[in-house]
Amino acid sequence: MTYRIIILMILMSSCSHKEEKIEYFDNGKIMKIANYNGENLDGRYVEYYMNGNIISEGNFKMNKYEGEWKNYYPNGNILSIIIYNEGNLVEINAWDIDSNQVIINGTGNMDLFNSNGTKISHVSYKENQPDGEWTNYYDEGMVLSKIYYEKGTPVGIWKFYNKNGTVQSYKKYSK
Repeated sequence: MTYRIIILMILMSSCSHKEEKIEYFDNGKIMKIANYNGENLDGRYVEYYMNGNIISEGNFKMNKYEGEWKNYYPNGNILSIIIYNEGNLVEINAWDIDSNQVIINGTGNMDLFNSNGTKISHVSYKENQPDGEWTNYYDEGMVLSKIYYEKGTPVGIWKFYNKNGTVQSYKKYSK
């Protein structure tokens, strides 16, 4: 009998510790549901807007995105569906706020807006990789950065601006 208890205890201690954690907004609504294996995100993950609509949902496998991930606008319209394999982007499809598909099978351009309707980013994909100029904006609408990709690789001179519109810093990438 003692032998069985010891073996059971060894088996239980060797099993990884899996748990689901739920975080709440101050108003009591769910903010996030995340599954963990020890310290690693592992399993179903769902994040919510304060209005209760889903921001994003998908799965993690040992801290890496895995499988299909869906992202939504605050009004519930689909923003993107992204397929990952071991954390690597396999395919992206995206829609604008009016449900027009703007990135199709990994190719296209998209503007992203903050909750006030101000453009905060312009992104470009080709064959499921960042490609071309990406521009990010301050909430007030001024350019924050201009960065460039070629087939997913950072290239050119990336410029970062202050709110006055002058270049604050830059970083040069070469192939």
